[in-house]
Amino acid sequence: GKPWSLADNTREANATVVLFVGTGCPVNNAYLPKLAKWHDMYAKKGVVFVAINSHEADDAKAVAAHAKENGIP
Repeated sequence: GKPWSLADNTREANATVVLFVGTGCPVNNAYLPKLAKWHDMYAKKGVVFVAINSHEADDAKAVAAHAKENGIP
């Protein structure tokens, strides 16, 4: 719900991981638990994880609910 830019939020990062996701994608849903685990392991080491949902049928509310259900920060 807030403006966010890659340049402003990754400037100090040691690495940036960019993923394209969708709430109904079985492949991405299968790796979300690993993604949450990797975030826990690597965020403190300066790795920024960015998930982009470009599926036009997924509104902001659905995306936020999906992230919460899957433990994605």
